Amino acid sequence: MKYAAGLHDLSASLLNKDVSIFDQIHNKEDGAHSAFLPLTEEKDQELLFNLILCAKKVPALYPGFARFART
Repeated sequence: MKYAAGLHDLSASLLNKDVSIFDQIHNKEDGAHSAFLPLTEEKDQELLFNLILCAKKVPALYPGFARFART
């Protein structure tokens, strides 16, 4: 369901507009920060996913490819 709602990154969280933001954040300690960013286009996310997938399959042949794909 998260993918259908637009969540494509495991380090991100979708917020529910009907619930207080303070009840949805995980780090509630002093100094916690939140950033609100728009998601990239689906075709861009697919391209990055495929680049990272390729980098994981051939790390010995192209050692710098994984770093390139993630920057």
